[in-house]
Amino acid sequence: RLVTGPAKAYVMAMTKILRALHFCVLLVVTSFMHSQPAYAQNTLSSVLQTDFAELRLVSALNAQNTPNSQDIIDPVPMGLEVLLRPGWKIYWRSPGDAGLPPRLFNAVDETEIALSFPAPKRFSLFGLDTFGYSDKIIFPFDLPADAFDGAGQFYGRLEALICSDICVPVSGEMLFQLPAGEARPSFEAQQIAYARSQIPTGATGPDIGFSHISYLANSQQLDIALSLGGLTLDDVLIETNLQGYSFAKPVASAETGRYLIDINGSHPEKLVGTKATLTILAAPQMKEVAAVIAPAPPVATSAQIASAQIASSPVAGGLTASISPGLMGIAFLGGLILNLMPCVLPVLSLKITSLLSVSALPLSVARRRLLSSAAGILTSFALLALALIMVRSAGYALGWGIQFQQPVFLGVMALVLGLFTLSLFDKLVLPVPQFAARLSRSANGPYINDFLSGMLATLLATPCSAPFVGTAVSFAFSAPDEVMVGTLMVMGLGLASPWLMLALLPQLVWLLPKPGAWMNRVKQLMGLFLLGTLIWVLWLFVGAIEGRSKAGEAVPASGWSVYSPAAFEAAQADGRVILLDVTADWCITCQANKKLVLETADIEALLAAENVLKMQADWTLPDDDIADLLSQYNRFGIPFNLISAPTLETPILLPELLTKDVVRGALAQTSTR
Repeated sequence: RLVTGPAKAYVMAMTKILRALHFCVLLVVTSFMHSQPAYAQNTLSSVLQTDFAELRLVSALNAQNTPNSQDIIDPVPMGLEVLLRPGWKIYWRSPGDAGLPPRLFNAVDETEIALSFPAPKRFSLFGLDTFGYSDKIIFPFDLPADAFDGAGQFYGRLEALICSDICVPVSGEMLFQLPAGEARPSFEAQQIAYARSQIPTGATGPDIGFSHISYLANSQQLDIALSLGGLTLDDVLIETNLQGYSFAKPVASAETGRYLIDINGSHPEKLVGTKATLTILAAPQMKEVAAVIAPAPPVATSAQIASAQIASSPVAGGLTASISPGLMGIAFLGGLILNLMPCVLPVLSLKITSLLSVSALPLSVARRRLLSSAAGILTSFALLALALIMVRSAGYALGWGIQFQQPVFLGVMALVLGLFTLSLFDKLVLPVPQFAARLSRSANGPYINDFLSGMLATLLATPCSAPFVGTAVSFAFSAPDEVMVGTLMVMGLGLASPWLMLALLPQLVWLLPKPGAWMNRVKQLMGLFLLGTLIWVLWLFVGAIEGRSKAGEAVPASGWSVYSPAAFEAAQADGRVILLDVTADWCITCQANKKLVLETADIEALLAAENVLKMQADWTLPDDDIADLLSQYNRFGIPFNLISAPTLETPILLPELLTKDVVRGALAQTSTR
């Protein structure tokens, strides 16, 4: 990287020649493994012994049976132990630029035994990077009890490649005896347990936070955003399904929490959209993360990346993360702007009736009722954060507003809205439990109603993605749990800020006209607004029920094609300009974008060009492909719109609130008229 000009071209050419020679030698050597007995071929024995390595099977138990029983332990915790002479190494599951991982088979039926691989080291030689182990390593695995014969013997067959300046294949059949008797921990049990503890998973790096991985077209590098909680990054190992690519050791960039990785391979832009497995090593911790390589993040998410400086060291009895002031400001502004978004307009009736109900009250009572509404909003955000943690812990993808995809949630919301609507019309004649009646008649009844109306306002606001909301949510959903909670609570504070401001200055409410008959008329008008919201939720409920009964039968909107990953890739391969619209019936902002921008005559005329394809992804119901698409671009909410074209290095991501000028400008960049 330090060499420039003609010298750099010469070095790159020599590196490619050396890599080609290395692969040729490896190919020749590997072919001998399958064509004739190898140098290290052994007959059946408990140990494969060579001049440069010793390999044997070990068990964490010394017998087959459970204590005080004749039951057979199933599976048996085992390990492949490899002792290497100085200067020799054996390979990880992904060897890197060259090499082969060890493979163990059941010699009786030739089924492969799944080995587990502890965290490896990077070895660099002549510009080639390989990953593996030196000195001593144990590869843990679980062996089914039926792999042993009646005499307690397991017959295994091993294939491995061990390298120094040269590579030598090692293969042979191995015997392991596990006698009958009461099982006790063996001499190797502790070593096998330690090897298992060195296998990277999602739980072995509690202080390691991953934000995103993206491809930088200008420098042809990968950009990774991490938070390490005070640890020092040792390495990041990247595995993809695309062949012909390798990745250098990460180098810290000028921005805190950002690391750049050089790519070896032709046309690295093909990595965009590829699923990758990242093994992040920061001793003594390690972490394995699944991600999708995204295009360079848009300007709107730069705050998210800059905020990856999260200190997440454990603190007894409290939250374990701190959020940067910039991110807190973005989250607060996002919540504040939600008060003006189309998703929240249906609950305008609740806000106005709350103000009307406190305008004639004493100062102290008005303040407490306004604070009750704010408390309802914050409580909803806390419950939302808890629910999202549970969803993520269960292994499901997160999304802003995904509860509107669930018929149960919509049914409950319809019931609650119905009760509120009846109360506004003074028609609440439904049977009310005694405890609820007593509660509503109590001195705290009005406060409880204000609290519940605040919670309802929050739930109806969640399908909206607005400026600053998308940035804050994208960071929160890809951050550790405690950071997600903090970010959402600050956003809730922004949504509740009008109520908090009025609670500080309740005299502002007194600016309303004096109480009179007009208040009842306004109350009834607001009831009509809430009734409209109820009808909308019932429509979503019916649509969700019908949609689940017709799962897989995607029906495109008029003039739009249905999104699928295959259809999108095919359109790109055909050189089409693609306007992709991710929408949902429950996303009011999405509907506003269509009515006010995308479906207007002048914009439709632009989109009617021969080479332009309008593609729509309907997220009204859960869809893994759409969730993966949003995750690819570090988005967790809708509306989401992008424009892709052959003339663009990366797709243009449009803002949540569309305007005609924004769409015209983006289409102009594709050189399409």
